[in-house]
Amino acid sequence: MGWLNPKHDQLPTSTQDGADPTPTKEPSFRPEANHIEPIDEPDLKPRPSTQPFPFADAATPNAQLPFIPASKVAAESSSTNNNNNNDAKEGKPQGTTPPTARRLLIVIDAIVYDCTDFARSQHPGGSAVIESLAGSDCSWQFWRFHSAQHLRDVGRGLRVGRTAGVRNRFGEERAKYVGLGGLDSGQDW
Repeated sequence: MGWLNPKHDQLPTSTQDGADPTPTKEPSFRPEANHIEPIDEPDLKPRPSTQPFPFADAATPNAQLPFIPASKVAAESSSTNNNNNNDAKEGKPQGTTPPTARRLLIVIDAIVYDCTDFARSQHPGGSAVIESLAGSDCSWQFWRFHSAQHLRDVGRGLRVGRTAGVRNRFGEERAKYVGLGGLDSGQDW
């Protein structure tokens, strides 16, 4: 917020005799802005997407993908889009540190996929689904909704590496109970 103070006193005025009482200085019609509170605006310039792990070629077999440690997968996916927490710890006004890029890395069957751009622009379920699984193994969640054909068609181009030791934040897959048992199931009602 600020106050606008146009400099009306610099507008040229004429007198009866045609002489100009103002100095020969050119008039300034630009308003002055006086801010009444401190403003430290963050740098909002668009930044190029930083990608620490390049996409693998579609012809590269999974066994030949580069190995990415589980800690690096989790760390890369847990960095946030703005560093407000770090600002407060360092005594800076919140939001003054430039934003950092957050990569949405997910793991399906020990293969790391970078779904950052895909989640935000192409995923039919929206980005929230993938963001909730970022940095973790989501194999059983993926296989509940998708087929191997989906993984071949879309996922092949999103591979960035392979890993081991990444855990699923929701635990093991829960058993599916669908329908009733058969007539010969041996259940006595």
